Amino acid sequence: MESYLLAQERSWYDFMLDCLTAGGVMKRLDLAVNDRAGILDIPALKAKYKAGECVSFFRKQKGYEGTEKCGNDTPQNTGETLYLGSTSSELYMCAYQKNYEQYVKNGTEVEDTEIKNRFEIRMKNERAYYAVVDLLNYCDAERTAFSIINHYVCFVDRRGRKAEKTMENQ
Repeated sequence: MESYLLAQERSWYDFMLDCLTAGGVMKRLDLAVNDRAGILDIPALKAKYKAGECVSFFRKQKGYEGTEKCGNDTPQNTGETLYLGSTSSELYMCAYQKNYEQYVKNGTEVEDTEIKNRFEIRMKNERAYYAVVDLLNYCDAERTAFSIINHYVCFVDRRGRKAEKTMENQ
């Protein structure tokens, strides 16, 4: 899709506006925040959820630790994932160790991957539509993504006070 848009000299914003103008329906939209420096610590986020240090609108969360048997039957780490919200709802979030995913899929060494972690906001139907409207109003994907994250999730310290760092400035 990216090369298609480049060939037409259109941006993603142009494409989304054209879709809406033509009466298109937003069935799903994913916004991803790529962590190239390894700042987003998925195991630490999971621990904060388990310790009650996260306040969110979500009633459900799931954490996964992936392992896979390798040649000598020693389990190999395939990364950790945290789902915030139900995967059947119109909006949920997923944080996972992208470097481990690339290791399993492509054999790329964990230390050599460009993207270490990924935080995705997955939206359907009305939530996807309103995210597209916000993207088109501000033409700032970072602003849209972090406003959604900060609306739905807030990390607190052990005494229940809002944490100094938000996802945006972590």
